[in-house]
Amino acid sequence: MVRRSPTQPMKQAEHRAWWQDNTTVPYGFCWCGCGNPTSLAERNDSKRGLVKGHPKRYLAGHSGGRGGAPMTDAEHRAWWAERTNAPYGLCRCGCGERTPIATYTNRDKGYARGRPTALLRGHANRLKHQLEAETLTEPNPSGLCMCGCGQRTPLARQTSTSQGWVRSKPLPFLPNHFSHKLTPEQETDACRRYADGETCNEIGASFGVSHKTVARALERHGIARNVSTRSWTEERRQAYRRHDCDHSFFDSIDTEAKAYWLGFLAADGCNTNGFMSVSLSSRDRDHLYRFRQDLGSTHPISERTDNRSNSFGSAGRKTSTLAIRSPKLTEGLAAHGIIPRKTFVLRWPDFLSPDLLRHYLRGYTDGDGYFGARPSSYVRKRDGQRGVSLYWGIIGNEGFCRGAQEYLMDAVSVGQTKLRPSPNAVNEGIMHLSYGGNKQVSRIWHLLYNSASVYLPRKRAVAELYVA
Repeated sequence: MVRRSPTQPMKQAEHRAWWQDNTTVPYGFCWCGCGNPTSLAERNDSKRGLVKGHPKRYLAGHSGGRGGAPMTDAEHRAWWAERTNAPYGLCRCGCGERTPIATYTNRDKGYARGRPTALLRGHANRLKHQLEAETLTEPNPSGLCMCGCGQRTPLARQTSTSQGWVRSKPLPFLPNHFSHKLTPEQETDACRRYADGETCNEIGASFGVSHKTVARALERHGIARNVSTRSWTEERRQAYRRHDCDHSFFDSIDTEAKAYWLGFLAADGCNTNGFMSVSLSSRDRDHLYRFRQDLGSTHPISERTDNRSNSFGSAGRKTSTLAIRSPKLTEGLAAHGIIPRKTFVLRWPDFLSPDLLRHYLRGYTDGDGYFGARPSSYVRKRDGQRGVSLYWGIIGNEGFCRGAQEYLMDAVSVGQTKLRPSPNAVNEGIMHLSYGGNKQVSRIWHLLYNSASVYLPRKRAVAELYVA
């Protein structure tokens, strides 16, 4: 006899033979092993393995398709015993109420069709708080308000790790007693502890007041609360850091990499309130990874789409940003001219040695400068080919551009050109220093990029094919 697929029309003898070849379950009974007979299929269904006029393989909900294979009563009781001490059939949260019967099987949730569920609806959070409470110590063993008023506190109705509540245990404070004022002695103690490095939150929690109450007390005593100006110990700073870097990188500018990145940040960087950040187009994100590597940093580089529209580009630009919070790093930058709102006050870095100035200018060019090549008006008579005209330029305030021009005149003997207002500048005072002519631009290109190990490849490649 030819054994056909169970989805093709079969005689009863053929279907019985196919049944016996594929399972040990008696003919006409559910394949899950529950021992209940199945109904006859009313149509053929290849996905469900049904043959019209013959017994189905499973009862409804017994195939295990929603949450795994069906669980027997013994398996479900064993699962229950492993995960809870609650009697079988009662809610695991400990409320003592009976749970409903599951209508389907899901082994991940412990559901077995026809058997009790593990939790009542909405009681999962109670179980979560119960497990959290096992890890918490009782916040107020005495049961008296910790503000010192001597009154008893009520029992907590829920567990809260953030507020130190444990269900059915005394609350630490009575309502509205958490914001009591500090006594003069407590204010003096708070000032001393804050100077030693403790935070307002830590001090407030010990006195039973909010961190704002401690902050106001510090203000009354003339103590600065700016975290970036506080004299924290290095151990305390390290404890609060999630990422690290070479915080003394810009303390001394004595290498090519330091001079280059100082120039790059002078063009595209931001230094404010203890934060150093730099944003580039996402096509140049690899350059940020190079900067992060030179800094020895583990800080993430974020990606976002800038929907703002301005004179420098249209909305929808994709940008990559590296941001580092380090008071020491920003102090090193500020000491070398990279200060908040530096655009109009930045000066040419005469403090750098002559051999490092070209690396600084290369970094500034990669940030706020350009190299370009355009067809020239000259056409060679012998072959009709049009030549290429090179140009270079940077933008900045007038003092900075004049310093850069004087350096180039001395270093590669270029001529003196007029500074003109930048056409893309939003504010007055931003000037444009530019040079044209293949010979002059070639000398500038070789000064900046010859034997250089740090540069933005995209800008270097613009004129590389045409320089003499």
